[in-house]
Amino acid sequence: MRFAPAILLLFLLPTATNATVRLPALFSNQAVLQRDKPLPVWGWAAPGEAVTVSLGNASGNTVAGADGRWLVELAPQPASTQPLTLTVTGTNTLTVTDVLLGDVWLCTGQSNMALSVGGLLTPESIADYQTANDPLVRQMGVEVTPANSPQSNLTGQWLKCTPDKSSQFCAVGFYFGLKIRRETGVPIGILRSAKGSTIIECWMAEEVLLHSLGIEPYPTQMRDSLALWESEKAAALAAGIQPADPGFPEYPFSENVRRPRCVTHYNGMIAPLSPFAMRGVIWYQGESNAVDFPSSQAYTRKLRAMIASWRDLLDEPDLPFYIVQLPNYLAPTNTPAGGDRWSWTREAQRQCLAIPNTRMAVTIDIGEETDIHPKNKYDVGERLGLLALKHEYGQTGLVASGPVFREMVIEGSNARLHFDSVGGGLMTGVKTGRAPAVEDVGATLGRFAIAGADKQWFWGNAVIDGDTVLVNSPQVPNPVAVRYAYSTNPTGANLYNRNGLPAGPFATDAVIVPVTGAPSISKIPDQSAAMGAAVGPLAFTVSDGETSPASLTLTKHSSNPTLVPIENIVFGGSGANRTVTVTPAAFQSGTTTISVAVNDGTLATVESFTLTISTPSLDVEEWRSTSDHGGVLHGLTVPSSGFVEPRQAGIHRIEIGFPEPIIVPRPASAVSVTGSGAAGTVNPASLGITVHAAPAADTLVVTFSNAHGPCALPDACKWRFTLTPGEISGNSGSVLGASANSTRVIGGLAGDTTGNGRVTGIDVNRIANSGAFDPAIPGRLRADVDGDGTISAADQTASWNHRANRIDLLPNP
Repeated sequence: MRFAPAILLLFLLPTATNATVRLPALFSNQAVLQRDKPLPVWGWAAPGEAVTVSLGNASGNTVAGADGRWLVELAPQPASTQPLTLTVTGTNTLTVTDVLLGDVWLCTGQSNMALSVGGLLTPESIADYQTANDPLVRQMGVEVTPANSPQSNLTGQWLKCTPDKSSQFCAVGFYFGLKIRRETGVPIGILRSAKGSTIIECWMAEEVLLHSLGIEPYPTQMRDSLALWESEKAAALAAGIQPADPGFPEYPFSENVRRPRCVTHYNGMIAPLSPFAMRGVIWYQGESNAVDFPSSQAYTRKLRAMIASWRDLLDEPDLPFYIVQLPNYLAPTNTPAGGDRWSWTREAQRQCLAIPNTRMAVTIDIGEETDIHPKNKYDVGERLGLLALKHEYGQTGLVASGPVFREMVIEGSNARLHFDSVGGGLMTGVKTGRAPAVEDVGATLGRFAIAGADKQWFWGNAVIDGDTVLVNSPQVPNPVAVRYAYSTNPTGANLYNRNGLPAGPFATDAVIVPVTGAPSISKIPDQSAAMGAAVGPLAFTVSDGETSPASLTLTKHSSNPTLVPIENIVFGGSGANRTVTVTPAAFQSGTTTISVAVNDGTLATVESFTLTISTPSLDVEEWRSTSDHGGVLHGLTVPSSGFVEPRQAGIHRIEIGFPEPIIVPRPASAVSVTGSGAAGTVNPASLGITVHAAPAADTLVVTFSNAHGPCALPDACKWRFTLTPGEISGNSGSVLGASANSTRVIGGLAGDTTGNGRVTGIDVNRIANSGAFDPAIPGRLRADVDGDGTISAADQTASWNHRANRIDLLPNP
């Protein structure tokens, strides 16, 4: 499957607000960073700032982009138990100390993963964390931060596994990390990112949730909610309610608007992890999704989609994903057929083992009837550790799990069950506390049920026969199916291998939900375009290796339908070779995520790309100014009344011309005026002067007044006039961009340079070069040369004729 590429999530990071290099919280003191893999290090700086990163024997450098974001990928390095220093240098230098190179494991899910070892409150667990002293095991506890949209950073800190801190470790990660560290010597970093009572939908990306097949009703509900929100938003804006106002409708993917609750924990607690390098993921969740049989089948598809999208997010297509199967819980039942909400969810989890590089720890024997949060997390960590040691750390000879059902063979009235991971052999076992199960000599196998074609279930007589189990019943002469431990609390289930590990629940008649063979879609690159320009056709290919490409169905989605309506996304091509053309709405600019989903009737894959539509820049065409002609004050004296009288100052009026009619919705925000002189910075308001701005066709007219009416700015200062980007737009929808031509420094009066006894407009319109550009006279610079209060054609000609020695050259717009 392909979703939004992992590395591109980096570009959702916020723009640097100052010129100092910054790092996300993942790179902080006492961190464990991933060994033996390319190591991305990223952060923020000033646009164009050079950044150098070094750690151990690896270093690299880059330049921050225009948005202030930067990333350096360091070369792989081996494990290091000796503390290293991560150094990041730009205009400032950051040093992250006591950094280890080891293996980082993401521990995530709901409350049974969030539960700390200090919260177990058993004598064993208390002794464990009070005596834990392995500073090579560390945890970054991600604070619970649900969010409406994918975030760029998270909150948390790295802690060492010492007696004063280890009680804060998540219990599963605590026992898992200690086991791996003891067995391998490799430093272990635990990223705990978990929250109680969360459903799997909370941990899925929005685009994945909206476009994965077979997981209804969430996709339809959320698409409807998005459409409703768009209409609510439009109504609010029409009523003058702005997004920051309390009455503005809240985005549907929110903790406060649960229609239904989803996506938010992915946005705030998983998305910020990209592109952090790690060794694997441990997932303990499912209790909140154990609802009914359809939900269990959907859970398999959801987990498949989530695993694929997380691997894509982290740019690790084979990232190991370990699942903790739900434990036994609630009062036991004695119905042979079994089949209830937790048993269905366990089966859904088991079927996910068909996804490449997934493993599962069975906990059917360490739960508690009256507590959904069983206290024995030691065995959970131990069993996960065995799986990791075998599959990730090269200890291939380990028996890492209990018997795993492989196939059933009917032999007359018997059903013979074959298993993998038999280890030292099968046995009836009994488990006490943390000790491995031991053989329960003389006990019979329990919790095997058998049925014929009529689907009438009976308890079966089950016996171990070598490495297989034979099951039969007098009531079922022709068996077709067997179930084992197929209820929420299957008390009496006692099939183990001689290594002390339990067999997992299974049902040979379970409906198999496909988790592999999803159709593929090639990457569509992110795109940028100017307003009004269609984007495309963008080429991509689709296939699932089995179905004719012509029969694959494509669907589309825009996360911002105001910018790009769904109907403005048009598919082309045929067979495997397809295209998509996207046309933005008229006079709209902004960013949207366009998603293309391909499905073959069973499974779907989503590819997303970012489309940025920019508004054309509205350039300043000219600057004009008029000034008083009654004389020149060589120094400014502010009267005791606190205002500057008219005709006692220089610049009365500034005219800024544009190549098309302009729109200025907030004239007071369109321009700012500041002065600089011998006394420092001057604000017109401090002189009793009010600045006025008003559009007139293709000109922004700036005038000045005080309590006595129109006035002029004092000549004793140089005045800077700055236009505010975004506050001035053209009829075409274009807006003033931040550029050199949006600021002019107008100098003080030069005096009577012509010797005619008065100061002409030419004399007083001295404009200083304010940018590193080749100077050139604007084509429409005008001044009131003859002093009659208007700017005539004759004045413009005179201005041009006297430009060489009367007017400082302007930078080229």
